[in-house]
Amino acid sequence: GKSATCTVTQSGATPSTTTYTFNVTPTNLSVTAAETNEALTVQSYKTVLKSDGSETTESLDYEFSSNNSWVAATLTTTNTTYITVAKNETTTLRTAKITLTQAESGAQAFVNVIQDGK
Repeated sequence: GKSATCTVTQSGATPSTTTYTFNVTPTNLSVTAAETNEALTVQSYKTVLKSDGSETTESLDYEFSSNNSWVAATLTTTNTTYITVAKNETTTLRTAKITLTQAESGAQAFVNVIQDGK
C-alpha cells in the first residue's frame, strides 16, 4: 500500500521556422532605344527549419508587373524572367519600374529600367 511520486520534466519541441529569400538582379537596367530582350535572375525560395533540426528548401512562384506597357515579361522559369523592352520611338529617355511579388510571403523586389531615346 505504499506509493511514490515521481516528477518528469520534458522540454517541448522547437517549432518549425520558415525563412523567405527573394531578390532579383540586376536592380537597375539601362538599355538603348532599340527593342531588346533581357534576362532577370531571380532567387525565390523558402527554407523551413523543422523541429527535428532538418532543413528543406522549396522554390516559390512570383508575379511580374510593370508600370509601363513597353516593358513586358515574355517567359518566367524557376530562376529567370525574360523581358522585352519595346523600341523607344521618341528622342526622350524613359523609365519603367518592374515589380516582382513572391507568392506566399508577399515580398517584393524591384528593377528600374532606363531606356535611351533614339
